[in-house]
Amino acid sequence: MAQAESVSAEWDSTAYDVLAKPEVEWGKKVLDRLHLQGFEKVLDAGCGTGRVTAMLCERLPHGHVIAVDLSDNMLNVAREHLKGVSGRVKFVQADLVNLSLQEEVDGIFSTAAIHWISDHWKLFGGFYRALRPGGWLVAQCGAAPNLARLRRRAAELVYEGMFSVYFRDWTDPWMFVEHTTMAERLRLVGFENVKTTQVPAYSCMPNREMYKQYISTVTLRKHVAQMPAEIAQKFLNVLADMAEHDTPKFEMDYWRLNMSAVKPANTAAVNSNLASTSN
Repeated sequence: MAQAESVSAEWDSTAYDVLAKPEVEWGKKVLDRLHLQGFEKVLDAGCGTGRVTAMLCERLPHGHVIAVDLSDNMLNVAREHLKGVSGRVKFVQADLVNLSLQEEVDGIFSTAAIHWISDHWKLFGGFYRALRPGGWLVAQCGAAPNLARLRRRAAELVYEGMFSVYFRDWTDPWMFVEHTTMAERLRLVGFENVKTTQVPAYSCMPNREMYKQYISTVTLRKHVAQMPAEIAQKFLNVLADMAEHDTPKFEMDYWRLNMSAVKPANTAAVNSNLASTSN
């Protein structure tokens, strides 16, 4: 079981680094929401290959970044991207759900990671503990309608098609929720000044091959990992056939959920509440 979990945690980071242009563009927009003085210590939760982390470091000329990712492959590429600022970046391979830092941070920044984690209560509890009193969370992930068309098509293949034999006891790897639900989860953990929105962010792949590479590397990588290579190619071809008939072709129906929140400056009462809730 441990081996299976390790494999599922890994990404094809080289391919991701080339393909993940939408994720980088979203990251830039989330960075624009930060109000930094330049000396803060910021946790990048789910840093991936570090391309957005590098832009974060540019905005922290006198600050530090803790770059966390579960994938060793991702962190190896991130180290290459961040060679020039490595003295200001600490790399941590860890599961965000079980995150335990030795130091508090001023802020937490995250893009395209939170929807891969199902236990939001535990995740946000860890974020809350990692922040200093008055610290902030600014993040983005997939919203409830995210990739609804692709997810529906993949589900039809998983449960009804010739591929179902490879998906016994399968559960989807994402947690996409409405922005109002996310706001409530943040408040329950103890955050205040919670703000959430969700917006469409449709993106098109330029051709069939790029579409297949993208969904196999990014969105449906865990589906692909369930099947032998030749079966996975058939799976991807069926989905590409469908996407080729969309208008526009090879469109990814992305929706993004933006969130921001603050840990109260006085946390004594909140911590007491959390303790009583968990008992």
